[in-house]
Amino acid sequence: MSMRPLRTDKGAHIHVFPITITMGTSATFRCVIYAGTSTYDKVFNLEGSDYANWGSSDDYIKEYICDKEGFIGRPIPDQPTPAPTPVPEPAPAP
Repeated sequence: MSMRPLRTDKGAHIHVFPITITMGTSATFRCVIYAGTSTYDKVFNLEGSDYANWGSSDDYIKEYICDKEGFIGRPIPDQPTPAPTPVPEPAPAP
């Protein structure tokens, strides 16, 4: 997963920690959800069809969290980081 927090259309921020994988069987991950003035520490387990459907898509994990915690809304797609604006060189003194 990206190191950037996941943001939702209802203003929640979700920080996902590293995923522990049992190859071919399951995946477990922890996240902290900041929603309004509340903070939730959650552990999720992907098993069976959830694990099979995951593949390696970060988007699947984002959708999975939002499906399980419906009050946080839907994920907002990551926005590319804009390139820095170049600073013009000062004009040489005459």
